[in-house]
Amino acid sequence: MQWGAAFSCIELYNLKLYELMTAKEKIEQESKNVNAIYLHKEGMFWRAYNQSAMLFVDNLKSLKIIRRYIKNVKQDIFYCGFPESSWDTIQKQAVEKGFLVTAADTNKIIISGVAAENDYKSWMQKFPPEKETGEIKTSSSQYLAVLPSKIEGLLPGIIIRQIQQYSLENATPIETMLFIQKLKQAINSEHSSQS
Repeated sequence: MQWGAAFSCIELYNLKLYELMTAKEKIEQESKNVNAIYLHKEGMFWRAYNQSAMLFVDNLKSLKIIRRYIKNVKQDIFYCGFPESSWDTIQKQAVEKGFLVTAADTNKIIISGVAAENDYKSWMQKFPPEKETGEIKTSSSQYLAVLPSKIEGLLPGIIIRQIQQYSLENATPIETMLFIQKLKQAINSEHSSQS
């Protein structure tokens, strides 16, 4: 089915089945993948896993790759993602490069005709497992460090500037949540100091 076309009854049935797709099923699907990017809608983000993640960053947009060990399949997965609001830009890039964009259902998009530039096994070696330190690492700290604990009258301009400069496409959901939490703390401390 082409992007934007109506769903048939069978496609709606398949949609319900696909919403239940497990990590094991995604890994299985990706193990057979050679020239397509499978995007999965998860909350407000689109994610690409394993081979699809490699093909996405090699052919469409450089994104942060996250490596995570999944206990129930006893295996690492690699994924990247971008917010739903960036889809139009990604779709335009894919079409301009001559890739075919197909909506399998409302939670899965397939971008086909993508050539692999790298061997998947050697590509995944670029992402060593992260050591468990117990602390949350955030790339958003570069933005958060500029927010002083007490701001006198400059808060709205600083917060707007921080939001404009924040790279949502390259941040994980947790990093974004921490960024918003820090902004909220700055706003709350400013309001409590004015009371």
